[in-house]
Amino acid sequence: MDRTEALALLQQYNKEPFHIQHALTVEAVMGYFAEKLGYGNEKAFWETVGLLHDLDFEQYPEEHCIKEMAIMQELGLDPRLIHAVGSHGYGLCCDVKPEHQMEKVLYATDELTGLIGAAIKMRPSKSTKDLELKSLKKKYKDKKFAAGCSRKVIEDGAAMLGWELDDLNVSLINSRKLNVKALVTLELKADEIRDMETASDVKFDGEVEVLKKTLTVAAIAVRRRDTFRVREVLTIPGNDPDAETLLWQDMRLQDVETKPLDGKIHISGDLLVFAVYSAGGGQMPVQCFEETVPFSGDVELTESAEDMIPFITVKLVHRDMELQPDSDGEMREISVDAVMELDIRLYEEEQVELLGDIYALDREAVPETGTVCFDTLAVRNQVKTKIQEKVQLTGRQRILQVCHSDGDVKIDEVQIKEDGIHMDGVLEIRLLYLTADDQAPVGAASEVLPFHLMAAADGLTQDVVYEIEPGISGLTAVMAGGDAVEVKAQITADVLVLKPVCEQTVLSVAEEPLDTERLKKMPGIIGYVVKPGDSLWKIARMFHTSVERIMELNHLSDSTIRPGDRLILVKTVQG
Repeated sequence: MDRTEALALLQQYNKEPFHIQHALTVEAVMGYFAEKLGYGNEKAFWETVGLLHDLDFEQYPEEHCIKEMAIMQELGLDPRLIHAVGSHGYGLCCDVKPEHQMEKVLYATDELTGLIGAAIKMRPSKSTKDLELKSLKKKYKDKKFAAGCSRKVIEDGAAMLGWELDDLNVSLINSRKLNVKALVTLELKADEIRDMETASDVKFDGEVEVLKKTLTVAAIAVRRRDTFRVREVLTIPGNDPDAETLLWQDMRLQDVETKPLDGKIHISGDLLVFAVYSAGGGQMPVQCFEETVPFSGDVELTESAEDMIPFITVKLVHRDMELQPDSDGEMREISVDAVMELDIRLYEEEQVELLGDIYALDREAVPETGTVCFDTLAVRNQVKTKIQEKVQLTGRQRILQVCHSDGDVKIDEVQIKEDGIHMDGVLEIRLLYLTADDQAPVGAASEVLPFHLMAAADGLTQDVVYEIEPGISGLTAVMAGGDAVEVKAQITADVLVLKPVCEQTVLSVAEEPLDTERLKKMPGIIGYVVKPGDSLWKIARMFHTSVERIMELNHLSDSTIRPGDRLILVKTVQG
């Protein structure tokens, strides 16, 4: 269903402008969250769910959700759409539980959009652009304000998503925009899930010989997104002055490790916190604050198992700092709130048994063959390299102290070679420093430092599929005399390479009568000299006998044969 069809359906059952506007609002909200949560390819579907979620409310308020699901079923609409619109009434008017993240978002935001809509009606601007979170929270606590908007549903929805209510509120009211023009290079990747069907065994009346082969393949077992939150209150050291205002803040992750366990993902690492603040008391007007916050915890994931092969990326998607008074009423505490998004992919290696060949001794079995392709794990590794460079800041103000360094790692080129996968990239380093200039006490500089990484592997071809997640750890920048700053860092790259493997396999078998004339022409017993490329299976098939029979007659302990070996062969079936 496209938007034109969805809008026409909405207008068929809804005439009041209020209901139409609410549907359009939720449509826009659902589209926003689809983009924000990494479901941009499903944005249109999310928007359709938002547009039609209250399809029946105007005409059938007593049958809300139940009636609209029946209407949609009669129209033959997508079952996912039907389940989604019904789920927003869970516990209120139906028992359809929100399962997908999209359904949980709808459940949480539906009532909240109504509350925000009521709040902006009372503002002169009639807009969310000047609506502050604290103002909305005040109205939220007033149970008489927009009493029809269930606070419990909003809170339950936020809990389903693992979010704090503030996150949800901020996302919904933040509609301020910047006009930005840029040249952007996009790298697009898509995950494809394929079901491969092939024969692994055969049921056949009579004497049949079957050749099987086993492959070790890698298949994606879990694909999820989830979040992990770190909250901490930090204290400004006692020898530093009180803070008046936060001027600038930054957070970054370092040494993050993830590990699949049974039923969960364990995550640990360091959150590096940095702030620049204005100080009181007539001391230096600008102060720097930096601290490392270690974190460790688990993200529940029922499908996870300890023996799975992980490829998990972790990114900071929300970071916030606020000054607050300590127990003595002095502004010496900084509250830190950071939310990480985990993009989780877990792979399993499994044994796949293929039917390589088949023939019968008492009839003709004609196999139909085809090619099937699987992915095998070629590389799963983390590679590292060190960068140590002196950066000249010539021409800038006299530098007193480097107070902060940060950087981004970018992979510019990836080459598949005989010895492995080669990566060339740059570390974009950013420096923040204090100067001797009272008019401009804080300065900034940036430099680009190249690097090369290599993940060793033999036998890679150009058709391999790879994933690379670069990172940085141990970044430091210290004065090295004069205008020079020595930068040290360790560049890391998590590398996953899947290699396609294609095999001929039997897809089906046709049964035909035994060719007795051909059998009559075959000798009953023969001495055979093994040729290059021969195998016991090949020889047995050629002379209409079995591998087991050849081994028995020739007293072989295994199926190993070499060119020049002499074998006695006896035809099993007489013509």
